[in-house]
Amino acid sequence: MEGLIVPSKIYGVLAAGRASIFIGHTGGEVAEMLRESGAGVVVEEGDVDALVQAIEQFRSGPATGTTMGVNARRVFDESLGKIRSLEKLEQVLT
Repeated sequence: MEGLIVPSKIYGVLAAGRASIFIGHTGGEVAEMLRESGAGVVVEEGDVDALVQAIEQFRSGPATGTTMGVNARRVFDESLGKIRSLEKLEQVLT
């Protein structure tokens, strides 16, 4: 389903201002959004070493998770929040 859907849980994670580890296709929309915004870490499916490294990164440097969480909320507000969504809907309707 890659390319056809976006995992909906990512919106709640971003809205909550939480850093995330996305495990999936590294070229997909969620991976791109997390990388560009600095809101999380992207790990290819099956890459256990990268997953362990990401978990250790959060464990050893809590400030990293805090910064990513701030970035997550920012990207939500700027791109996905209520006001932005209404602006997009208005553009489509007009």
